[in-house]
Amino acid sequence: MRKILRGGAAALAAVVVFTMSMLLIPSNASAAADMADPSVHKIVKVAEGLTIPDTTFTFTATQYDEDTEEDGYQNPDGTTAPAHVALDNVTVNFNGETSESTLEKTVQFDLSGITAPGEYTYEVAETDGGADHWTYDTQTYYMQVLVRNDGTKTYTITKTKGDTAAKEGSFHFTNEYKKYASLTVKKTVVNPEYEENGKYSFTITFADGKDADKISELDLSANNPELTKTDQLTYTFTLANDEELTINGIPAGTKYMISEAKPESKNYVSTKIEQTVNGSDSKITTSELRTINAQVIGEQENTAVYENTYRQVSPTGIIMNIAPYIAMIAIAAGLVALYLISRRRRNA
Repeated sequence: MRKILRGGAAALAAVVVFTMSMLLIPSNASAAADMADPSVHKIVKVAEGLTIPDTTFTFTATQYDEDTEEDGYQNPDGTTAPAHVALDNVTVNFNGETSESTLEKTVQFDLSGITAPGEYTYEVAETDGGADHWTYDTQTYYMQVLVRNDGTKTYTITKTKGDTAAKEGSFHFTNEYKKYASLTVKKTVVNPEYEENGKYSFTITFADGKDADKISELDLSANNPELTKTDQLTYTFTLANDEELTINGIPAGTKYMISEAKPESKNYVSTKIEQTVNGSDSKITTSELRTINAQVIGEQENTAVYENTYRQVSPTGIIMNIAPYIAMIAIAAGLVALYLISRRRRNA
């Protein structure tokens, strides 16, 4: 009888140990080795024409507590974490990158401090750093870390609390860097005394830029009353000699094209366009095409100076041909006047 009791107790103990070990080892986990530490993939989007300033992004892993009034840290599935294990924050820095740079970086959380067998749950999120012109990723991930009796550990990453089925391979956070810029168009005239029309007509057409706010969804004429909107992306305006127009509120990264209507004057010679595109100077001289094609608005200076030249017109040849005869008539009239005056004096 005693042997039977001893055997039953041993069997019961074996079942308890086996059951507890099964609770600590997930069905899809391998007991061979730890998984690599979980990675945070940081992706930034920046429009063409912008340069990223020195910016550091911080990511936190806060141990989850379903019920803060209970002792210990309560996991979403109702279990209690064996211990409170704080994970260090991780950071990623960007500085000086442009749209042509590699805009993804990776960093890892260190799980080496989690050692006691059991289940641990963490909320992983990005800290809103409040840097100008940045949008921050607001999503939250949940990381469930399981430590087995042999000390090895696995983890599961999900976007829904307690849902271990919808797994993520890693944490992904995306930020956007956006700014608004301006474009100045100026008109100058060489030999303005020979122009026949004091106003010059311009058309500017925009195109949405990649990773920039859509200019097609904006109405620039609302804050720039000198503009007349003719369709979703096209505006017209006029300038006189030495006038300029600064168009504000353009999303950096937007593309634009400017064209000037040909002046209706027989004295018009040519147009020279002096451009500054995002701080870089370039010059175009043409007598026929008065158009700037496919430039990008950047955060630096953007200007376009249109200089029209008119030819100087000499007096007509008719006046020059009869001028000697007019002079001779004038001299003769003078001589006649002198003769009459002297004759009157003699008669007196």
